[in-house]
Amino acid sequence: MKEIIRRLNEASDAYYNTGHPIMTDAEWDRLFDELKAMEEKTGIIMAGSPTQKVGYEVKSGLSKVKHSVPMLSLDKTKSIDDLNKFKGSYPILLSLKMDGLSCRLTYKNGNLWRAETRGNGEIGEDITHNAMVIENIPKVINKDDFPDYYEIDGEIIITYDDFEKINANLPEGEKYKNPRNLASGSIRQLDSKIAASRHMRFVAWKVITNDGESYADRLGYASRYGFTIVPYRFYDVDEYIDEYEINELKEIAMENHSYPIDGLVATYDDISYGDSLGRTGHHFRSGLAFKFGEEEADTILRDIEWSMGKFGELTPVAIFDPVELAGTEVSRASLHNISIMGDLYRGTWYKGLKLTVIKANEIIPQIISVEDGDRIDGKHCYIPAFCPVCGSPTEIHQDNNSKVLVCTNANCSGKKLGKFVQYCSKDAMDIKGLSEATLKLMLDRGIISEYRDLYFLNMAKNRLSQLPGMGVRSANNLIKAIEKSSHTTLDRFLVALSIPNIGRSAAKAIVKHCDSVDDFFEKWKSIYRWSNIPDFGEVMEKSLNIFGVNNREMIEDLIGVVDIEEFKTETSAGNSLEGLTFVITGSVNHFKNRNELKARIEQLGGKVAGSVSKKTSYLINNDKESSSSKNKKAKDLGIPIISEEDFFVLINNAN
Repeated sequence: MKEIIRRLNEASDAYYNTGHPIMTDAEWDRLFDELKAMEEKTGIIMAGSPTQKVGYEVKSGLSKVKHSVPMLSLDKTKSIDDLNKFKGSYPILLSLKMDGLSCRLTYKNGNLWRAETRGNGEIGEDITHNAMVIENIPKVINKDDFPDYYEIDGEIIITYDDFEKINANLPEGEKYKNPRNLASGSIRQLDSKIAASRHMRFVAWKVITNDGESYADRLGYASRYGFTIVPYRFYDVDEYIDEYEINELKEIAMENHSYPIDGLVATYDDISYGDSLGRTGHHFRSGLAFKFGEEEADTILRDIEWSMGKFGELTPVAIFDPVELAGTEVSRASLHNISIMGDLYRGTWYKGLKLTVIKANEIIPQIISVEDGDRIDGKHCYIPAFCPVCGSPTEIHQDNNSKVLVCTNANCSGKKLGKFVQYCSKDAMDIKGLSEATLKLMLDRGIISEYRDLYFLNMAKNRLSQLPGMGVRSANNLIKAIEKSSHTTLDRFLVALSIPNIGRSAAKAIVKHCDSVDDFFEKWKSIYRWSNIPDFGEVMEKSLNIFGVNNREMIEDLIGVVDIEEFKTETSAGNSLEGLTFVITGSVNHFKNRNELKARIEQLGGKVAGSVSKKTSYLINNDKESSSSKNKKAKDLGIPIISEEDFFVLINNAN
């Protein structure tokens, strides 16, 4: 339903505001009727649904609201040890701590009745008129399944992607410093039409109403009611929280959702136990906030380099005096594009500017402010008129309200290098030991020109071994690594090709949609309607098909030297766990980690949940007699507890 709403609203915007329709009237009507039927069947209506006539409202002021249950803060820590001490011998949920404005939604008889800000924890402001136009908030929820009275807490946010687009269109002096400030200013607008234009999102992180005794179960019900719930990881009593898993949660926020976060939140899954701990005047004792605590450092700009992307865009990278942030030394940070450079500093950049640098979510170095400093030799950092790689003229293009600098030479070696780096990367062909520096040398000396040349390096072994730092032994090892990588999967192959708008998730969705490797290539040659795939938009479809037409010869050459693993048998066997839901706990012996076991289950059509419930088919635990809460709950519900060996027997019998 959310995907259909997105497509319909996108088509309406194009039709009425640009004059360039992206969908036929018949297609729009078909999707509209399909959505309406879904709404009638489920009883769920989202705020952004085109079946609803949007009524904008202007308030003279925001009225005060006393919360039915206080919206208190949480105690905070920056120590992972404190997280593990807090967990103790009780299961917890570790979720993303959204950096926005806390909000409570109240529903009566399945209808959104009121939305209120956190305020001082006891009294907030009524923002119902704005909540009514936030696209992912359900206005109406199935009255048959839904409690008569329902309260849910969450965060009003604006993603980094939307923040950059909105801020780029605001005049100087009115720009916001970060997504949190923009979300806070937008949700408190008196005119809901302004709020509607800001693309806010509501991410639920706590259900107040009694809807199950498990925190995770309550969130699960909320998801089925149509809410977007906060990403989280479940930790059982015998599990330890470490830095690696914290970084994984950070990456979910940055890469998959573009969510603004400023930490994590640990919450006891057993709501009764959490409530029994009580509260102080400031915070509940049932949860603990883990703050990233982004450090700031001041430094001096020494230069701006322009790096080449695989599609020809030239990205400005600030080079500055090294500073230590989050335990590592940082001396460079991307400035992204010309628009962002202009937002940070309105004049011409020069060496000697004062920079303030942070590590966004302690991962990505980011410049947050620029001030005048002592000029170094009076040297300016001009936007290059010629490509620093090939010397061809550059042009400034407009891309989604942002100005980007591009090289006009279609055969620029820098573009080729970026594509080769992508081809060899871990998520693509995964060629071990082949660095960007070595690829550049191979391209510069004509050892390779096209992807397929990598698989004929035996014929150029002498030239390869003479490259700086290479030698005969290294050349042989590299050739072996390339040969090993030539056996790959279809999704990796697609990622390797650098197809615009087709990343890892899209590639996996394509594979799931096809019956075999041959079936995919037949579809691709026929200009297939890929937008039938869930979460696969028309822009992605157009990009995939155009790439296929323009690069058919290159693709056919590659297919001749690359062995793409057939998945037809895998797919038919891959449905063997369809309809089954697994929960994994404890250590694993036959898989590298539990994520690998999870991936195997999903590959075979099964689902993996974080907590045991009546819908669980099997609990996988090598220690069947463990006293963990998951084992206990599984036994109470009569759910089979199986080991990894039992799991292998299960899938072999199913096949």
